[in-house]
Amino acid sequence: MAQGPMLEHPQLDAMFGRAEREGRVGIARKSREVDVRPAVPGEIVKP
Repeated sequence: MAQGPMLEHPQLDAMFGRAEREGRVGIARKSREVDVRPAVPGEIVKP
């Protein structure tokens, strides 16, 4: 996965402050239903 440059704390604070003022901050929600079940001991779970 490609990664961009790391931001310093003042840059992060400014970015999140701007997002909050613009109302772009909220709680994430699932976008689709998934079929899940608990894994069984010894089972190999693949992504």
